[in-house]
Amino acid sequence: MSEPMLSRQNITSGKSLHIRTDATSCINSHSDPRVFIDSLKIAGKSLDKNLVAIDGGESVTASDKATGAACVIEANIVPGSINPTVSLLLGVLMDSATKSELEEKLSQVKNSGTTDIEIEFGSANKKQEFKSDEKWGIIADLSDFKFFPINPNVFEYKIMATELMGVAKNGMKYHLIEFQGLTTEKGDLNVCSAASTDKGTAKIGYIAV
Repeated sequence: MSEPMLSRQNITSGKSLHIRTDATSCINSHSDPRVFIDSLKIAGKSLDKNLVAIDGGESVTASDKATGAACVIEANIVPGSINPTVSLLLGVLMDSATKSELEEKLSQVKNSGTTDIEIEFGSANKKQEFKSDEKWGIIADLSDFKFFPINPNVFEYKIMATELMGVAKNGMKYHLIEFQGLTTEKGDLNVCSAASTDKGTAKIGYIAV
């Protein structure tokens, strides 16, 4: 059995939380970790649910419809005395027109020198990691989190088209969307370490709203 993504010591010590999965882990049946969300809104733009994402322990042959808007490939959360510092790497299936629209919205915010932008998550999947008791459970429940820039000077983004899933008939490609310099007003994050019953709450912000 592999080591848990987040250990109990990691959670209780207040150290940085690092969630890392493979870029396409949420679309296959295997025992590797996967985290995906059913809806995603970036700068007011809602991204369609285009990914046939597979929850842990489920068969890819049983999936016949799109279930995810984005894979959470990486989420790095550094707890802070006020609010945490967050970076994200997301995988999204979208066309070039949607990519251009997102880039325009993000560029406007970046160039305006404001922090008037939000990255809004919907519900996250519940079977993210195969635990030491041979049951599936969450790593961290990112459901309904909203992220925004700490300040314009440290906020960075990048949107990259890939060939990881080929090209769909409607022109959609799998894109990687990277954000740096984010924070959130949430002060607590529900987590689970080694066993499916080893649940707890990580404190990520101490003066969070």
